[in-house]
Amino acid sequence: PSSTLSVHSNNNNNGSGSAAEGAPTLRDWIVSHGRSDAVIKRDDRENSVKSQPVIGNYERRKYLETSVQILHSLVGKIIGGYSGASKTDGGEEVYAHPNFITIDNIIVRKHTLVGGEEVSADFVASGDSIFYNDGQVDDNINKKYLAMDALGRLAYQVFVRGEGPDISKFSKGHGKDTMDSLSNALVLHGENKNRNDAKNNAIDLVDEENEIMGMLRKNVRTITSEQFNQQSSGIIPAMLEALVPFPLCRLVSDLLDDDDETSMFGRSERSFSYFSDVLADLKQMVDDPEEFLHNSNPDRWKLVFGKKLYGRDGDTKKFMDAADRVATTRDDPIFNGLNGLAGRRKEVIMVSGHSGSGKSRLVRLGGGLLEKNGWRFLRCKFDRVARPEPLSIIAYAFDEYFGSFASCPTHGTHPSPFPSDSESCICAEAQEIRQRLESIICPEGLAILAKHIPSLRLVAKNVPLLSKIMEVNEAIIHTLFGQLMQVLSSKRTPILFFIDDLQWVDPLSLALLTELVKGAHPDLILEPSLRDCERASEEDVNVMFVGSYRCNEVDDDHPLARVLKKFDSDSSVNLTNISLSGFTVDTLNEMLSESLRMPVRRVRSLSEMMMQKTDGQPLHVIEFVQALTMDNLLTHSFVRGWEWDADSIDICPITD
Repeated sequence: PSSTLSVHSNNNNNGSGSAAEGAPTLRDWIVSHGRSDAVIKRDDRENSVKSQPVIGNYERRKYLETSVQILHSLVGKIIGGYSGASKTDGGEEVYAHPNFITIDNIIVRKHTLVGGEEVSADFVASGDSIFYNDGQVDDNINKKYLAMDALGRLAYQVFVRGEGPDISKFSKGHGKDTMDSLSNALVLHGENKNRNDAKNNAIDLVDEENEIMGMLRKNVRTITSEQFNQQSSGIIPAMLEALVPFPLCRLVSDLLDDDDETSMFGRSERSFSYFSDVLADLKQMVDDPEEFLHNSNPDRWKLVFGKKLYGRDGDTKKFMDAADRVATTRDDPIFNGLNGLAGRRKEVIMVSGHSGSGKSRLVRLGGGLLEKNGWRFLRCKFDRVARPEPLSIIAYAFDEYFGSFASCPTHGTHPSPFPSDSESCICAEAQEIRQRLESIICPEGLAILAKHIPSLRLVAKNVPLLSKIMEVNEAIIHTLFGQLMQVLSSKRTPILFFIDDLQWVDPLSLALLTELVKGAHPDLILEPSLRDCERASEEDVNVMFVGSYRCNEVDDDHPLARVLKKFDSDSSVNLTNISLSGFTVDTLNEMLSESLRMPVRRVRSLSEMMMQKTDGQPLHVIEFVQALTMDNLLTHSFVRGWEWDADSIDICPITD
């Protein structure tokens, strides 16, 4: 098709000259940066080198990273015109003529930035002469694929640094496909099913799923090294021999459509269809070269889902905004002055969603950020099975916190003569908490709390034994826990109190949480021996309460729903609702791409299957991916990365 295209000349442009402004061509840049004493011959009949490359591993890595930056810039010019801006409104409509996408018609520019240097690519020719004029080629898809092919040839020359064989020697392979594992599995399953039907008309669903999984494990398609070399038609092995990382080999192969499996439209499903995907691949390599370019992570065979929250930017902002309001309240003197007139609003966040939607993960990661800013993070989690000891779940949050001071000195003992910095900080915190306990809570109150929080005795001194004749009512418990919250929080140390799985909260715990949000009431204490506990200061408690619950298990008649309705109408409570749904396909694709360390376009089909299996629920996605690895339906090659059989996964059952 290229023979039918013509290149428009521009009499006002001599091709190089002022357009280059002294910048080297890409060929010259390869010679000067790709190797120290090798020279690329300009004879089109021979792409050999006069000498072997002399380049170290560090220099090679930097060269490849810069090469990817150049290609990323060049792709923007190919689809966006000389200025880099698209000439049309309908997407990828402008393409450079393939005759201009060569190493002799590209110049490399350097830009000095604050953090270092940046490189970009430009065409030697300027203006519109390098692009198709309207009416030259009616088939825009044809123009696109011609430009991709030219870019693939250029990328091959750049990555192999002019050392590899002539790219024209490589031709598309025509290997014979092996039996489809899906068909094989279904045939075997059908035979077994017929035999079972002859014996019994009822088939047990669990046995059927186990049978399918067993056949999938036996018939999953794998690719040997020999088959891989045959399918790649020699381009990838040649690049690997030149020490080019596999992600770059795959990039070139997909640009050239160098795949043995072609679709009915003439290009394989794995090859590039859009330049936007090319840009996305290169952008990932630029942003994270260790993972997506060099493929050098020693643990790349492990499934790592990282600490990033995917698709939750808006929800995270709501969470942090509420925390900022708590911080503003304690730090802003003007706000504190108005606080005495208008009354202070308690911050409460409720995170809802289905099981596996990432409610706990959102709060844990947000809490981790707040901890770095001086917050105390207390957490507890309700179970489906009720605990025999009332308030034990809420008490656990405090018990875990005080238990962290087990190594600190109490009752006159002395710390290690050579404590670490972290040990010194923990012990200093314990000393501060001890002083606040003694100043805010009376000894009898500490005795009551110690019954529910045993580790409290690790910090508090001389906690008396609880008298058997002392009558402790619900109001006293609410007040003492409120005072304990006041002990742990301060203007410079607010508290994030997280209560997980509130759909299973018991009535006593829900009543305590309600009172903690509203604030303790020392005037309700009637026991004479506890009169001294009323001496607590009037300092406000700096706490942000965060709860989570499964939305499908809390209806309007649920006790939690009634409490939340009261919070919503209470002017002293600022209730923030965060509702989490499943991932979109794009978000799921992003997560799988970064977890499998593969380009987003390469995992798109896997993401679509995952969406059907899991409804995009993050936890279910993670568990399903891990199950696929255990069943050998998702495998890892140290050369090619992660591989899977889409047909086998498509019929793979998923548990509830």
